[in-house]
Amino acid sequence: MNKPIKIIFWLLLILLVTWGVVSISVKNYRQEGIDEPIRIGAISGLRGDFAVVGENWQKGVRLAYETYKENHPEVEIILFEEDSAFEAKRGVSAYNKLVDVDGVDAIINFDSVTINSVYDLAVDDGLPLVQGGEQAIAPIDDNIIQIQPGYTSGLREYGEYMKRQGYKDIGLFYTQEPTIELVKEAFENGFQGNMIEYPLSPERSSDFRTEISKALGNNHERIFILMFPQQGASLVKEMAELSKGDVPPLMFDAIFQTGQADYERILGNLSILDGSIVMVTKNTTAEWFKEQFRERYGEEPGTLTDIGYDAFDVLLKTYDSNREVWLMKLKEYKGEGASGSILFNEVGVRTPEFDVVTIIEGELIGIE
Repeated sequence: MNKPIKIIFWLLLILLVTWGVVSISVKNYRQEGIDEPIRIGAISGLRGDFAVVGENWQKGVRLAYETYKENHPEVEIILFEEDSAFEAKRGVSAYNKLVDVDGVDAIINFDSVTINSVYDLAVDDGLPLVQGGEQAIAPIDDNIIQIQPGYTSGLREYGEYMKRQGYKDIGLFYTQEPTIELVKEAFENGFQGNMIEYPLSPERSSDFRTEISKALGNNHERIFILMFPQQGASLVKEMAELSKGDVPPLMFDAIFQTGQADYERILGNLSILDGSIVMVTKNTTAEWFKEQFRERYGEEPGTLTDIGYDAFDVLLKTYDSNREVWLMKLKEYKGEGASGSILFNEVGVRTPEFDVVTIIEGELIGIE
């Protein structure tokens, strides 16, 4: 090897070693006590089925971030934001950028698709991760804390409720997606009655006539729509057309609540759903938060805005430069937030509070 080549070789080697050291330092500097800004990464779903709610979530996170900076001017903190678009590939890219490029200390994630895609990686990295939507993998005592109320236990209770009401036969339309399939099983375990399933792939957006015709012919006591909002609304629209407006009794879960805007947009209004049963998350949004949000955005907070706020707020209220201590304080947190009482169970899932309400004249009666 001649001298110029040797020089180039050693320069490249030094660069590679330096990059490796920097990369490791970025991920671990907090635990080593190096004086750096607190870096928080936030992943929101701003496109796709839950775009409206993803934007609500993002506004809540931003408001909490701005409020924290105002109340703690002595603390240097940076918020890095990414959009998963409610897609697995984009979610993984967003997560990797936050961890490997931005060097965040903790992550706030909005959607189920992303956590399902990065779960193993997130557990290996060990960063405190405050999660929004339910994950498909059964929760365990790890570094992932779910700030939204536990959805799986809520669906089981919903099934038990329908059983107590005397229902024995339900038709179930559901999107074939891991998290939905998990909560579907929870509902079935609670209901324990006759159920005929009509699974639909997430890619299907129209032409559900075959499945709808079968369901109408089976004369179910109720038809349960456990689907992504746009897909569910499109199915109901076709069902109304095939039944010539005589839509059978329907029922929905909390996905309807988060995607209500999509149902109104696709159906025109909710009057065709009168008499439908809906499981909803209890509306416990604090008045102080509503006022603060109106002052900042000039509008009322939307669905999950308060929980987005709490995700950031609780994460920073429990902050410690030692990652293990931070996680311990996060799991043990108990208090009142913008979205009501916050308490996590033994596997880091927020204790749920749900109601069952009815759609009457296009309105969800019983939420307020």
